[in-house]
Amino acid sequence: MRTIRHYWQSERGMTLIELLIACFLTFLVAGAAMEFYISQHKTWLVENDVAAVQQNVRASLDEIAGALRMGGYQLKSHPAYTLGADSLTIYQRDDATAEVDTTLYFVATDDQAQTNLYRQFKGETPEVLAENVESFALTRLGPNLIDISLTARAPKPDSALIAGDGYRRRTFETQVRLRNL
Repeated sequence: MRTIRHYWQSERGMTLIELLIACFLTFLVAGAAMEFYISQHKTWLVENDVAAVQQNVRASLDEIAGALRMGGYQLKSHPAYTLGADSLTIYQRDDATAEVDTTLYFVATDDQAQTNLYRQFKGETPEVLAENVESFALTRLGPNLIDISLTARAPKPDSALIAGDGYRRRTFETQVRLRNL
């Protein structure tokens, strides 16, 4: 019994300095892990915004291209489309006896000073097709070939992006061959 009591009495605990050093190292490692997590989370948020922008612009570009391919359907003396500075009007009709259907695509600024791509059928209320679209350019490359270009930006600035105004931008372009001319 004497040896056990002597063993316990001879054992020393941790000193206050050792405990403080252990706490400091623990906080240092935990802080580095938290900083890494925060930076990765911010990157993920920015990339998620950019992916959403890309998806919206690609879907809009596909819709415009499909509508433009159908431009001029069942029309003989009416133009198939009209190009504006940042607008496109497409004309078609379902059958030879129906009236001409018009679809207008244009870029405009809304109440929150955000530039969007709008679609308007037959003079009805325009609806937003894609948000944060900065430019919508149409170029006639030939009698039945049109180049469409859409440039959009992320909804929020990226603090890691040093160049420009801090917004990430993507430009998509496609060429459309009109069928009904």
